Amino acid sequence: MLTQIEFLQEHTKGICGVFRVVEGSSSGYLRSGENQGWNYYKGEEQRRYYQDWAKQSDYWKREEDHEEDHTHSSEIPKSRGSASSSRVNDLLSRILDKVEGLDDLLKRIKTDFSSLNNKVNSHSDAIKILEGQLSSLSTQLKLKMIMKNDDRELAVVTRSGNVAIGDVTGNEEAQVHQEDKGMEEDEAPIHQSITKGP
Repeated sequence: MLTQIEFLQEHTKGICGVFRVVEGSSSGYLRSGENQGWNYYKGEEQRRYYQDWAKQSDYWKREEDHEEDHTHSSEIPKSRGSASSSRVNDLLSRILDKVEGLDDLLKRIKTDFSSLNNKVNSHSDAIKILEGQLSSLSTQLKLKMIMKNDDRELAVVTRSGNVAIGDVTGNEEAQVHQEDKGMEEDEAPIHQSITKGP
């Protein structure tokens, strides 16, 4: 590729000496089929053709020589003695041994990680079970504390305005308060549980 560029550069340099301006012609005339203002020397044109052909054939010859050099250089390691091939074989066998050793090491590391993953998963499951048991115990404890606390009372308000206050356990008799005496209808009671916070 470089020689082709050089060839073009030489060719363009040579053009300046090859052409001449004919009297009465100008580069401004751009009619097809007419002289555009440049003429070759007739003998120079043929000489330039042969020079270009010679340069191109030299280029092709150099390319063929270059290909032969690559062919010979690629065959050289095969034609060398067994000393270099044994060194190469030794080097390759060492590399292969190290790769196999690393492969075994990676397999062991992988099994270690999988066993660690199994342990973590089992511990995670055990923690979830303990959290469930703790939540169950906590709710049972809250119920027992509510039962023992005497301040906890149940208030029932009827539609007629009667408020019945009693114990949550229902052991004691409920006290009835008359809130609104204007209503005389008997209606079904609405039960609400009002508890004080702990």
